[in-house]
Amino acid sequence: MLGRTLFLILISQLFMTASANARAKPELVKLWTYYNFNPFLESKENQGLIIDLATMLTQRSQGRFNFVVSYLPRKRVDMLLSSNQLGAVALVNPQWFPDTLMSSSPLLRGSDIIISSKHQIINDISESNVKNQKFIGVVGHFYPALVDVEIAHRQNAASITSLFKLVAKQRGDFAIVPSLVAAYHQQHDEYAAQLHYGPPLHLPYTRNLVMSKQHGGLKKFVDNVLSSVDGKLQWRAILERYHLTKLALTP
Repeated sequence: MLGRTLFLILISQLFMTASANARAKPELVKLWTYYNFNPFLESKENQGLIIDLATMLTQRSQGRFNFVVSYLPRKRVDMLLSSNQLGAVALVNPQWFPDTLMSSSPLLRGSDIIISSKHQIINDISESNVKNQKFIGVVGHFYPALVDVEIAHRQNAASITSLFKLVAKQRGDFAIVPSLVAAYHQQHDEYAAQLHYGPPLHLPYTRNLVMSKQHGGLKKFVDNVLSSVDGKLQWRAILERYHLTKLALTP
């Protein structure tokens, strides 16, 4: 009888230890992105704004979550979202995704701006300004600002980062780029001095985390971090490293 009691006590202790270990292991959360360029990801350095965001959220979770960045094509990201896997798409406009998903509180202001050569400045998308100009866009990318505007010619570039070089070298007259990317390149790009950075176009948005509605606990955690005083200060410090404080939502 005593042996049976000791056996039951031992099994109970092993079960409690296993449960404690399971609770101690942080839950893996993927931060997906289809942006593999600065400032989102600096692939050569394994650094970038989204990696810093993942580190911040992991630290703030106090062992509850481990946020890991994963770069994937957009179609693959959409598939993972529809499968309800625990994760979120980082720093995107919620309007680009179905309303069957949900988003966190905003992390950044977003807009598009025009970049043009300082030799021929273009500040707005109007028929008189761009009708006879050569536009450079990313291949396969749709530009809502140009829907009702006639342009002389569109040239496609392989990536968004190449737009800055092509406009600076006057191989095209203007391009439209996200304000976040423009702000970074304005401080880091060797061609920045040759470019004119126009005001935001009238299509403002915010950049959030987008996730499945199944993960309400993840959304609540992220929102709590972003609304806390310490979280706001840490996020602003991260933005300062990338010269993006003018896009911050809080002073």
